[in-house]
Amino acid sequence: MTNLQLKLPAASGGEFSICRGNDLSIRSLTPGQSPGQAQRQAAGNGLANRFMNRNFIPIKSLLFVCAMMAAPVQAQHFLFPDSLLDQLRSGNENIAKIRETYLDQLRLHPESERLHFCVAETYVMQSRFPEARHHYHEVLRMNPDNTQAGFRLAVTYEQEAKLDSALMIAEPLAIKHPGDSRLLFKTGNLFEQASDYHQAMVYYKQWEKADTQSPWPATCVGQIFEKTGNPDSARAAYLRAEENGGTAQSAYRLFLHARRHADPDLSRLYQESTFERTISEISLSEKLWQPSLENPFDPQTTQTTPIKNADELIKILRSVVANWFPSPASESLETRILDQMKKHPDAPLLLEQLAFVYKQQKNWDQAIHVYERFLSLQPRSPEGLKNLGSIYEQQKEWSKAFQIYQKGLNLDLESEEFYPLVVRTATRAGCLQSLNERWFRLLQAHPDNALLRHYLIHLHSQSGQNDDAKK
Repeated sequence: MTNLQLKLPAASGGEFSICRGNDLSIRSLTPGQSPGQAQRQAAGNGLANRFMNRNFIPIKSLLFVCAMMAAPVQAQHFLFPDSLLDQLRSGNENIAKIRETYLDQLRLHPESERLHFCVAETYVMQSRFPEARHHYHEVLRMNPDNTQAGFRLAVTYEQEAKLDSALMIAEPLAIKHPGDSRLLFKTGNLFEQASDYHQAMVYYKQWEKADTQSPWPATCVGQIFEKTGNPDSARAAYLRAEENGGTAQSAYRLFLHARRHADPDLSRLYQESTFERTISEISLSEKLWQPSLENPFDPQTTQTTPIKNADELIKILRSVVANWFPSPASESLETRILDQMKKHPDAPLLLEQLAFVYKQQKNWDQAIHVYERFLSLQPRSPEGLKNLGSIYEQQKEWSKAFQIYQKGLNLDLESEEFYPLVVRTATRAGCLQSLNERWFRLLQAHPDNALLRHYLIHLHSQSGQNDDAKK
């Protein structure tokens, strides 16, 4: 049996346990449910069992059901290996079945804002934005002041890079509702994406006035100042963000400033903040269900924080680890990562950082062990393969390094990244002949691959097979 624990906000009733077996149950682990919560739980159990495929866990659909039962579900992307993420992103057939349930109800209640909104959200989950827009427009037809539907409608255009259309929805709503932080952020962000930094700053500053307790408006203001070449004003904005609790980005920019100015105390302060906040924000950035379906228009249950996408946050985390003061090999960094791993022992991102620290410490055995564990969860990571291969090279284990680099090359024959590494370690491992033969067969299967042809010619020349190189 496979178990998956999903933590929900405290107000929603705690944790849910999803179990795969011959049957499926979603049960609350928190005692003292209200009758309304119990009803939603029973309804959720019924839907879950109705849509359960006995040979597959439709995790995304189950998250959908949990959202119906309580509040937004947070799925922590960076904690899960690739195989589970694939399951999290699948389940389209089950989403369609759940949508049919809503559409059945909508035929009975065609003027229901909530049902139109929920149907739209199921289309968004499948990236079917035109269909989603139809239902958001229906909500706005019935209630032009429904800012949540307007916000989500603008997002569908944004997802298709139709920034002008998104702004035509978001900006009038932001003007009409000058205290709505979510709309002020989205309008400013759309202008920023369109490189209209002046208008972006207008809405970000308005947002900062409207939401005096949040660190996010000042963080976004700081980013605009940086993009327009005003570093002093950017730093002042980041410091304002820190006064309200700070964000990963504000701490990171202040950390880089402290490192440039060789300030050890501030470097330590802001690197710790960046590390902790980045991990927290990565978990939020992968929220799979944005509004609550129990009350989809309640601003208190709607995601309004402008979380960066996980890829950007991962870059920040890797950067702060690589630039850790006084050194990425320091025990303080190792301790921070190990503390996080007590909570998340199989988090690939944390395993990668821990392996990097061991590599910096020249603790080769531990580095190899952790990189192998990381690659068992993320087998297609070029960085992980390169780092593990380089450790084997440090130990002069040329055959092992060659095999690792060959795996990296197999990920993408069109990328030049691994070709020179494979040639170098094949030379030192004494297996040029077998590599020649392998690449010749590969070229026959991929005759248009110019990189493969170039390096095969180089290999022939290096091994003295000039006639073959000419051919």
